[in-house]
Amino acid sequence: MEHSYTESDILLKNAESLGIDLIAFYDEVGSVIAEKLVSTFGKNKSYGIICGKGGNSADGLATAFHLACMDVQEVTVFLATRKNQFDSTFAEDIYIELENKAKEVQNLKIKNDCFATDIESKDVIVEALVGTGFEGESLHKRFKDIIKRISHFSSPIIAIDVAVPHYNPEKTYSLFYPKEKNAFVIDLKLPKEIDMFCGPGERQSLWVPNKKTHKSKNGNLLYLAQDDKNNKEIIDATNDYTTNLSIFTFEHINDNVTTKKRITSADLEGLVQESDTIFLGDINNELIQYATIKHIMQQYHGKTWVITGESVALIDLLLLDFVENIVFVISLEHLGILFRESHPKLSTFEGKVKRFCVQNKINMVLIGNTVTMYNSKGSMKRVPLASNDPAKATFQMASYVAAFSTKNDLWLSMRAVMG
Repeated sequence: MEHSYTESDILLKNAESLGIDLIAFYDEVGSVIAEKLVSTFGKNKSYGIICGKGGNSADGLATAFHLACMDVQEVTVFLATRKNQFDSTFAEDIYIELENKAKEVQNLKIKNDCFATDIESKDVIVEALVGTGFEGESLHKRFKDIIKRISHFSSPIIAIDVAVPHYNPEKTYSLFYPKEKNAFVIDLKLPKEIDMFCGPGERQSLWVPNKKTHKSKNGNLLYLAQDDKNNKEIIDATNDYTTNLSIFTFEHINDNVTTKKRITSADLEGLVQESDTIFLGDINNELIQYATIKHIMQQYHGKTWVITGESVALIDLLLLDFVENIVFVISLEHLGILFRESHPKLSTFEGKVKRFCVQNKINMVLIGNTVTMYNSKGSMKRVPLASNDPAKATFQMASYVAAFSTKNDLWLSMRAVMG
């Protein structure tokens, strides 16, 4: 099962790591939302802002601040937590500013530790209870009760970023990209390097493995290769991410690293069934090896594949129709083999690689002087390569992508390696 994450959270964490002032960012978000609310509903209205305890509450609090500054008739903040229990330090800082503002103006009121019965109907309700980071979690009972109450109000409800489940807002104001159909997008301009940057946001968004578990709750990785020459790198990566690893080499029978059980060809089918990701290292063009890989791809459609080295040249592109999730982690040399071009230059191949990935629904990590990542939807990231040995770096990166992808989607796994 893949771990859910949100691009907004990653973007903000990476922005913070680059020294971008996120207080100023939230302030700008609040300003844009307040202006949009006033242009839609007017100043002569009462606004109720319902805030939770996470990062989305910072957006709601900043919106309340700017509405008050714009001299709307009334702004009431209903805080569905105690003011000293925010999960976001940014929300804490903005709340202090909001408290100070409430002492200066007559049109701003703050109500702390609110339950459903404390929420009053206003001309316009703004819901900022949870953000995109809520995905996959169960909704707190207090929040459920609040949503149930405001759903019966006749007032229009506006959700910030993404609506809490169990109701349909009149409109959603989403940050960066639409989280729901017909959302109004708040497209804030962050520095250009953020678009290409991979940082702590990706790493922190990875599923956290169980360091000790009696059951196989962690990911299962099967490594297939011609021989044992790169075993150390894949063992190091799976130990680092606490992934269950099995190794099958075509050259000779090898030990299962996890259980020390001897693996035979007859066992291979069972290992494939148990695996979340299959990592294909270098194999040669012997018929039995190609036929084995072809059989696995055709019979087990739901597996994630990580393919590196010269093996990419042996994969018939028609086989990709049987694979839902796949990434090639290769050097420029192997790109030349794949495209049947000698000495390829990324500057002239970039458009071709991007089209290749989109048309064939594959992802690619390309290692040269820089690391360039492409996904099957046309997105791209480029980061510097720290290593002086691209060949070694290629297999190390492939090993970590394989380990991460047992519990995370491929696009996150690829970027987290460089985070």
